[in-house]
Amino acid sequence: MFYLNSQVHFRDVTDGTSTTMAIGETSWRFDSHFCAGTLANPLLVAQGGSTWAGTTKPFLQEHVLAAAIDPINRGDFAGRSRGFNSFHTGGAQFLMLDGSVRFISESIQQVTQPPYGVFQHLASKSGGEVIGEF
Repeated sequence: MFYLNSQVHFRDVTDGTSTTMAIGETSWRFDSHFCAGTLANPLLVAQGGSTWAGTTKPFLQEHVLAAAIDPINRGDFAGRSRGFNSFHTGGAQFLMLDGSVRFISESIQQVTQPPYGVFQHLASKSGGEVIGEF
């Protein structure tokens, strides 16, 4: 829905706009893993990505954008670079497609393998999952 030339419309959100995440909170700490300067490959910017400091391999948008497959506030560096997370404890803020903002607790059911948990189902727009209160 939120990408260049997307053909996904609100009518395609059959799971309901109040139970489908649009955008989620992420936090980032700049440390010795990152450096400022010129990208190793400017073409990657046009492709929606960037480079990882110390390597010439692309660190593409799919890895930069937060993924619901990783649990909220995962503590290790890899999880903080990919998943939803915050500097406050207990969870993270999410904008739902209906425009509401919800604080989702890190104690929500998070199952990272099929059939997945409630948190992962909130990232699905038309999976047919029935989601109760969360």
